[in-house]
Amino acid sequence: MKPDTKPTLNEAENGNKSKPLLAPVILKVYELRPIENLPLNDNPWEPWYDKNFGFIIRAENEKEAREIANENAGDENRGEFLNSKTADTKTPWLDDKYSTCSEISNNGEKGLIMQDFARA
Repeated sequence: MKPDTKPTLNEAENGNKSKPLLAPVILKVYELRPIENLPLNDNPWEPWYDKNFGFIIRAENEKEAREIANENAGDENRGEFLNSKTADTKTPWLDDKYSTCSEISNNGEKGLIMQDFARA
């Protein structure tokens, strides 16, 4: 240890200088929503049931947030309904033509952040 420096937590606890401490990953919170008023012949959310209409996701960046939404998508990722094409994509959460992804603040009062409920 160099003089006039404080040991890192890792050095103090383990006496091991060979393993540097990793900086914490700063995660952001994103809200993802479908774009409104898409044409009926290119709308992954038509018909409306069995689909996600929003996500609140914690991720490092927008790309990662969109990927997490895509991995958790419902039938909006099918691109068809009853053998008819509904959209020109099967990954609407990855494409800003079909969905928004906005960073929202991590600060605030406790409570419900988002509830997006639809019943058939």
